[in-house]
Amino acid sequence: MCRGKARKLTFTVISVTKKQWRTGIKQHWRRLWSQRGRSISRTSLLI
Repeated sequence: MCRGKARKLTFTVISVTKKQWRTGIKQHWRRLWSQRGRSISRTSLLI
């Protein structure tokens, strides 16, 4: 039982960190977009 609980806990922590990571990346991209709108739109289209 102890092992199962630990596994669940680690899984939830990983999922939460992944969500935070994704949201952080989105925020970072939004900042870049606001700073250099046109130049970044060109690069994103090329990628």
